[in-house]
Amino acid sequence: MFRLISLIAVLAVFSATPAAAFGLKLPVKIPGGLGPEGAEKTLREIQGDVKDANSALNYINYGKDADRELSSIQKAENLIKQAKSKTGITLRMASGYQATLKDIENTEKRIANAKLAHECTKALLEIYRKQKSPEGAKDADFKKLEDAVKKFESAKPEGFDKIVTFFTERIQYVKEKNDELHARAKAKAEKEAAEAARQKASAAIKRVNDAAAAVRSAFEREIDSDLIAAYEEAIKDETLTPAHKAFYEHELFHMKREEAFKGGDGKKAGKVIAKMVGGKAVAAGENKSKNIKLSFNTKKDNCYFVFSRFDKPKNTKLEKWEWSQRGKGALPQVFVVRPGRNSVGSTVHGVCATHKAKMTATAEAEYPGSRNPYNYTVIEIPRNKVPVTLTAHLDIVVEDQCDLDWWASLWKNPIPGTIAYRKHEPVLIAGSGGAGDGSISYFNVVSTKWNGSNAGNASHDVPNLVEFASKYGYWKCNVNFAKSSNGLRIKKCEEKIWKKYKKRYNRLQEKVDAARDAKLINLTAEAALSELDAKIDKEMEKKCQPLREKVNAEAEKVVNNLIDTMTDTPPKEKQDRLEYLRMERAAFRN
Repeated sequence: MFRLISLIAVLAVFSATPAAAFGLKLPVKIPGGLGPEGAEKTLREIQGDVKDANSALNYINYGKDADRELSSIQKAENLIKQAKSKTGITLRMASGYQATLKDIENTEKRIANAKLAHECTKALLEIYRKQKSPEGAKDADFKKLEDAVKKFESAKPEGFDKIVTFFTERIQYVKEKNDELHARAKAKAEKEAAEAARQKASAAIKRVNDAAAAVRSAFEREIDSDLIAAYEEAIKDETLTPAHKAFYEHELFHMKREEAFKGGDGKKAGKVIAKMVGGKAVAAGENKSKNIKLSFNTKKDNCYFVFSRFDKPKNTKLEKWEWSQRGKGALPQVFVVRPGRNSVGSTVHGVCATHKAKMTATAEAEYPGSRNPYNYTVIEIPRNKVPVTLTAHLDIVVEDQCDLDWWASLWKNPIPGTIAYRKHEPVLIAGSGGAGDGSISYFNVVSTKWNGSNAGNASHDVPNLVEFASKYGYWKCNVNFAKSSNGLRIKKCEEKIWKKYKKRYNRLQEKVDAARDAKLINLTAEAALSELDAKIDKEMEKKCQPLREKVNAEAEKVVNNLIDTMTDTPPKEKQDRLEYLRMERAAFRN
């Protein structure tokens, strides 16, 4: 114990008293400690650590990169910790020891100040981050920065004046720019989100179109239920827009109603399709010849859709489809429904009945070979319950322009989805363009002439004031397809006159054509033909024109009555066919 106390006393005296006072000659080495050379070497190492620590701090660019700041500060801390571990009583004999301790102390102060600045950086960068995101910086974020800067400034950090000033000025800057940066960040985020959504939707659309193409390709050979199921699953993708979904579901309907004919059973197809459209099957059958014929009975205020499909749909066509009815009253309101892009070898014809009658449809089938069964089913749907799935691409067929009762019925008791308004005037949608076309054709009340327009230029909404800009001219009555008494009378009159002069007219025409073929001119024949033309026109003018004038007078009364009725009581459409067409168009444009 005495020896230990004595050693401590000696060391204490040695450390406080110059070596010369004891008559010692330097250099001297204390047992267990460093000699003068070792002390100087260790001190240089310590000074190197302090220098490196300060270098780490010198390269910090505050307010830019929090991670790099923290890494530099931690590096400086570790170096100072390493330097301090090397200090001790045996270094006091080394020159510059006290100055080195002071350097360590100063560096530790710099580290402490750097930590305070680092807190400011973190708060500032958090504000930057939020200002670049849709959430934006809030009051709490600004307060956090203000508190950090206040704490930093109150520490009176020597050598950090410019950094304090920088953070102080940043507070004002980020506050002033907050709304602008937030709006910019929000707009950018929305744009990026929209682009991401667009790309995702594009991928979904491609999957749907690929699935549809597979179904369409299969339809040429067979009905593949698995491919239809794959398409149905593809259109469930939540990234698809409402417009795309509306269009794709329309296409799915037509796929499904074709699928109903799988196996070639019209009756079975009728049950499936009737359930799909909310109607009931009233007839079904199969035609094995190329002369198609089918019949069914109609009831007032019901619409009838003839769904059909060839057993082998590729390279098939229906021509000369004609309707006839047995029963009194105006002609039925005849239409066709375009079946969709993905339908192959199938058709949808129909009528809306205004009275009880028996309807018969005839057509001529065209296909390679002599055997290709044609299956059909007739679905009855109440007029006020026909779905937009069927009316979206419904085209009115003008059977007889001379039937004014038919014309009046189209306005007073319209086919579902056909009443609309252009500006203040009621119009009748005669048809719509192909899938995604976005166009419509329409009739004015004064004429059966087709007019074209964009679906966006019409509306089903009834205007506050109904006005008619269209003016009545002269009623066009083409008798080529006449079925009404008006049309048949005119047709019979004209045919009678034509029959009277037909042989002579044809002989003269043959002479004119023969001369022209020989690059000659038969002046006599041409003069005689021209004279005969004038004679026929004069006779028709005398005998048949009064019949046309009668139809014209009747038409003017019908049109004026319709205008008066619709002005007083504007017709209303129950389904929004135009909105569907606009959505379909949007689906194609995106």
